[in-house]
Amino acid sequence: MARLSATDILDVHARGHRADSLDRALLVLRATTGSTLDTLAALPIGRRDHALFTAHAETFGDAIPCVVPCPFCATPLELALGAQQLRLEPPDEGPGPFALAFNETTFTFRLPNTHDLRFALAEPDAVEARLLERCVEGPVPEEEVANAISAEMGRLDPQADVQLALTCPSCHGAWSAPFDIAGYLWREIETEAERLLDVVHVLAKSYGWSEAAILDMPATRHRAYLERLEAW
Repeated sequence: MARLSATDILDVHARGHRADSLDRALLVLRATTGSTLDTLAALPIGRRDHALFTAHAETFGDAIPCVVPCPFCATPLELALGAQQLRLEPPDEGPGPFALAFNETTFTFRLPNTHDLRFALAEPDAVEARLLERCVEGPVPEEEVANAISAEMGRLDPQADVQLALTCPSCHGAWSAPFDIAGYLWREIETEAERLLDVVHVLAKSYGWSEAAILDMPATRHRAYLERLEAW
């Protein structure tokens, strides 16, 4: 997997500016893998997110610092996470479809992908039921079976739902918080895109260089030239 270059970051940011979070994740992966959007949309969500963690590590480094407010006392918790720490390997059980035996009946299912998630999110109050509707062969099973299939999906694709076990140092409250790598990585891309646009604006205006020439420079060169302009 390739890292996002400065040009890639501006291109992905421009294309994804008005897109939803699902399309933004696919745009990032298309730039880093060269795969088509259709191919990427067919990946199970956990496999997609595994690739997004890799894209973050290659482009911005392993560190994933973030701040999470305590839901009990609002104390901000500063977390020093890492892509390698949060990147999970799925069981080696092939791409599916999969089967689950329950009360002498076998149910066949596949893991949810981006198309399925988009369908499910159209009704936020029924996401899990709509995912099962899409991914389980035949009619949607009753609640007990549905829960068993959902649990098996989680085992087969653990990266699809990363939960952080947190404890507040102030009030000692404990809770579980989801970590969304797609949203986190997009915010990193937005921040870097804005920085790059500022750099291009200043250096092009000051030196007359083209955008392509400026973006081809490493960030250390950007800083060196900007420091000289400030001291001029």
